[in-house]
Amino acid sequence: MEQSVTKAELRDQMRAARREHVNAQPDVVRALLFNHPPRPILESIPSDAVIGLYHATSSEAPTAAYAQFFQEKGHTLALPRFASPEAPMGFAVHTDAFVESDLESGPFG
Repeated sequence: MEQSVTKAELRDQMRAARREHVNAQPDVVRALLFNHPPRPILESIPSDAVIGLYHATSSEAPTAAYAQFFQEKGHTLALPRFASPEAPMGFAVHTDAFVESDLESGPFG
């Protein structure tokens, strides 16, 4: 018999798996993965592209170095934003990837 998994349980399982995967990588691999986007990806990004990222929490893959890289290359950055817990996800321009002075706490913290 198949066991039913709730969305919250599945989300928790995926976060734990992601955290374990990131933590299992040697420091040199983490530096390669999270400090500079891979060349094949960069080659497919138009110079005027808006780059959508997320502001990582401690349980997520880090994105700050990517944000800084793309901002230095002149890209516009956009981060998810929710007006309320029930609102659809939108995006807001992120203009300060280095100091992050333009971040605001949303309804999910």
